Amino acid sequence: MQVESPKVMHFVHWTRSGITSVVKNLCRREAHSLMLLNDDVDFQSEYEEIEYATALQANSRRLVWIWSFFKALHFVRPDILHCHSFMPFVIGSIFALRTKIIFHVHSEYPYLSDDNRRSRLKRFLIKVMIRFRNVALVAVSERSAMLIRQVTGKYCHVLPNGLPDEGSQREPFSRKASTGRFYSVCRLSEEKNLNLALKMLKTVAQRAPHQNLTYDIYGAGPLKTDLEDTIDRLGLRHIVSMKGWCGKPDLLASEYDFYLSTSTFEGFGLSILSGLRGMNVAIITNVGELSKHLCDGKSCFLIDNDEQKASETILKVLSLPEDSLEFVQKNGRDIYISEFGYDAYVSQLKRIYIGHG
Repeated sequence: MQVESPKVMHFVHWTRSGITSVVKNLCRREAHSLMLLNDDVDFQSEYEEIEYATALQANSRRLVWIWSFFKALHFVRPDILHCHSFMPFVIGSIFALRTKIIFHVHSEYPYLSDDNRRSRLKRFLIKVMIRFRNVALVAVSERSAMLIRQVTGKYCHVLPNGLPDEGSQREPFSRKASTGRFYSVCRLSEEKNLNLALKMLKTVAQRAPHQNLTYDIYGAGPLKTDLEDTIDRLGLRHIVSMKGWCGKPDLLASEYDFYLSTSTFEGFGLSILSGLRGMNVAIITNVGELSKHLCDGKSCFLIDNDEQKASETILKVLSLPEDSLEFVQKNGRDIYISEFGYDAYVSQLKRIYIGHG
């Protein structure tokens, strides 16, 4: 007898991150609902394909948003509130008393291990919520799962992300040669280490001016102004463009040759996976769950956090013949297909829902 899947509502802190790319796919394809804690001026246009989506606007409506939270729960009546990140988890645990909770850990968040007062408080609140609520834990990597297990003493499902095979693809390098087009899609925050990317590409452009490099950065976040200043200070306006938030990153791949990630830590690396799906060659630091499944020189190119060493690696990549780039390009996509397809991801997630629902 087929078991009916529980009714699921996703609860997200803000929209402009990789987390919401995963959630948007789930809501659109699996008829899940979405609740956003903060406001987003583009909310209606970004989430119009979802049957039920609401923004509580907690960042602008003070305590009125709590009433909106209860209205949304009453309207949808979810069996499971799937909370993505700390604040939605705490709010859901306190107020959604008749609903089972999933706490999804999407990264190796510093608060899971740091010894400062704020991190210790967050860990204390997590322990309290899990002690008194029916909570299932899910993490995108073994490392993230280990950290949350150390905090809670409770079992955590490990579920790497998966993406549907939708969007554009770059042509094979044998048919379309590289023109030195780089891009990144990420939150503009400290852990993405974009200053390294900027300094590195300046060095590469100076040493290989014939490559005519371009680098486009898609994303929003607290470091936008600082990054703009760095671009000006390094004299990179002719190379680097800040493109702002992109709601459909899966459409970008055909316009670029290389996906660049200089993160100091990642939970998984979803935007990198999107680049692999779209047949971009990934040049990345060796962090996050996804990098463990890739092989340097075969399905990606790994770079060091040292500016000089990373610059040397990129110069080497740019000097490779097209057949060598195509070899890495095709292997990267094969990893996506064999290990991170959407159907396998959803199948595992449904088993977690049914086991907890």
